[in-house]
This record gives sequence, C-alpha cells and structure tokens, in this order.
Amino acid sequence: MIATGGLGAVPVVAGVVSSHDVPIYLRGVGTVIAYNTDIVRSQIQGQITQIAFTEGQTVGAGGLLAQIDPRPYQAQLEQMIATRGRDQAQLTNALANLDRYAQLQAKDYATPQLLDTQKAQVAQLQNAINHIDIGFDVAALSSGGQSSKVRTGPGRKPHPSARTKRRVKRAPR
Repeated sequence: MIATGGLGAVPVVAGVVSSHDVPIYLRGVGTVIAYNTDIVRSQIQGQITQIAFTEGQTVGAGGLLAQIDPRPYQAQLEQMIATRGRDQAQLTNALANLDRYAQLQAKDYATPQLLDTQKAQVAQLQNAINHIDIGFDVAALSSGGQSSKVRTGPGRKPHPSARTKRRVKRAPR
C-alpha cells in the first residue's frame, strides 16, 4: 500500500499492536518537594541504640522508628518501685502509731497536737503512694508514610527539642 501526497509516494507498513511503558525524561533545574512532610521529634532524651528503618522505606502507622537505650529508664523505674515499697512500710508504721496515739489520747496521756501530727503523716504517705504512676509508654508513628533523610543514628543522643528525622512523606489516603 502506498500513500500519495504532495511530495511523492510514501510506503505504509502494518505492524502488531503492543502495550508497554514509554519512559518520559524531563530535564531541568529545580527542587523536588514532598506533598506532605512531618517532622519527628524525640520526647525523651537518651542514646539511640537502633534505627528501625532505612531511607526510602515505607513505614506504617504505629511502626517503630528508633529505639532508645532503656537502661537509664529501667533504673529509674526500679528506684520508683523501691521508693513505693519504702513509703508503704512507713505508712504501715504510721497507721500503727496513729492507733496507739488515739488510745493514749483517749486516756489523756497524749496531746491533741501529737494525734493531729500523726494523722497528717498518715495522709501524706497515703497520698504519696496513691499518686505514683509506674510504667512506660511506647512511642510509635501516628500515620504511615515513606521515610526520607535520617539525621541521627546509633550512638547519637537526641534531645527532645532536636529533630531526629527530617521527613516522612505521608501515605495517600
């Protein structure tokens, strides 16, 4: 088959139809910016022992980003448990003394001030024991996305006001 036009005869060739990707390259000077970015900050201070993702990895909501050395916080937890045990022992002793002073005051062998002081000590120890919150929470990523440049690593000590990771591109919703 030959098509004729104003310039002469042009041969037309038939071929098999196929479907595939066609690469498109754009060249230019500029900056690529993510649609959505999040800045992740440490809420506590401590030495990072592990980064749990690699640059460009997709991180799901609730996913672990980094692990901070738990030993200082474990020692603090054990100290709080010991303090609570000491306060409970002191409360038991203060309650026994309050009972003794109440019996002595009923016989006029103890002053009302001594009884009031012991009641205040019992209340103080009860309040101290009831307001100790022992436990740890785990920090996790609130929304999923793709990680970008990491600005920290194992052995570094992030401060709560410092950035630990620059960007997380949020997953489309």
